[in-house]
Amino acid sequence: MDFESALEYLEGFVSYEKLVEVEYGEETFDLRRVRNFLDVFGVDYSKIDFVHVAGSKGKGSVCTMMADYLWAKKEKAGLYTSPHILDIRERFQINGEKISQRLFALYVEDLKRFIEKKGDFELTYFELLTVLALKYFSEENVKYAIMETGLGGRLDATNVISPKVAVLTGVEMEHTDILGETLTEIINEKLGIMKEGTPLVVGPQSEEALEIIKTKLRGRRGVYFVETELENFDAKSRNGETALEALKLLTGNVDLRIFEEVVKNFKLVGRFDVREVDGKVVVFDMAHTPASMKVLAETLKNNFPGKDFLFLVSVLKGKKIEDIFKVLSQVTGKVVFTTLPCLERSIGRTEFEMIKLPFSGEISFKADCKKAFGELLEEIKKDQVLVVTGSHFLVGEILGTLKTV
Repeated sequence: MDFESALEYLEGFVSYEKLVEVEYGEETFDLRRVRNFLDVFGVDYSKIDFVHVAGSKGKGSVCTMMADYLWAKKEKAGLYTSPHILDIRERFQINGEKISQRLFALYVEDLKRFIEKKGDFELTYFELLTVLALKYFSEENVKYAIMETGLGGRLDATNVISPKVAVLTGVEMEHTDILGETLTEIINEKLGIMKEGTPLVVGPQSEEALEIIKTKLRGRRGVYFVETELENFDAKSRNGETALEALKLLTGNVDLRIFEEVVKNFKLVGRFDVREVDGKVVVFDMAHTPASMKVLAETLKNNFPGKDFLFLVSVLKGKKIEDIFKVLSQVTGKVVFTTLPCLERSIGRTEFEMIKLPFSGEISFKADCKKAFGELLEEIKKDQVLVVTGSHFLVGEILGTLKTV
């Protein structure tokens, strides 16, 4: 089996990242099924010191900052994150290197052979990727592994681990059609990663979320709050403070000089990712909620004072598109809305035209996202900035077309 065949095999399994309707509950997301598979597949991950990270925003950055620090300290550490932007191998890293295509294909081939021999275990795409990550990290004998949840926390496949440290980054209203219609319900799902006796780091939260979390955790020992004013604290610093607190609990001691250098040089593909394309400035950002779009808007204004912004946006079904456009109206006068035809969850022309958006500027719909990007790139002037945002699927699709990524 080669790398492309491995990808094709995995794509044959159900992926809740791409479906519109998901039956959320213990029957659909059955952790016993995942644990049983890991057991019979012979994956022993008990010797690894895990950090388990849940939240609505910032969890990928917190995970990567922690891994970057451990790698800088020459510790053998694994990093498992999702979603990927350009290459599925982004999800599986050890010591700063993605798993090789050859090794990835060998792992998937081994998985396929086992499933065909033992029978259908009905695992999903993400559950299988989590199994592969745990097998990879355990067989490579990593000392630490940083694991990011895919969806929620309580029923997420990553919740089979018993972490040394748990982390909750900022929580907001998201996936309300799956995780719950109130902030309390969503917080309950994400706090489902807590384990008895495991310290929990709670990153900076909105006032409402913080009150809910403190009420729920009142009297619980081993909870560490990183309380910083969100309005006066940029995302990199906020995530850095959270990562630092978790690292102190994980390792007992942090070399601040090394950690500060990690934060200073920190960058992730698709997270306020500034590039020059054909002599024009383009910003790629995975903001997909009102709060993350607000952070993006503020960061744009701070980094490009006096500039005009043009937006290429795609939003998935179930997201608060009206609230997202309220934010956009404060930073831009032109938005081109696009879709991803191959993605069921992407809002298309029909749905888009039925929504009354709070946006007084120029707005248009173009179905072909790549063509729309090309046209905007030709249109913008050198003193303007093009922003591609609203969905990691859109960011990945456009970045994948560039010669240099």
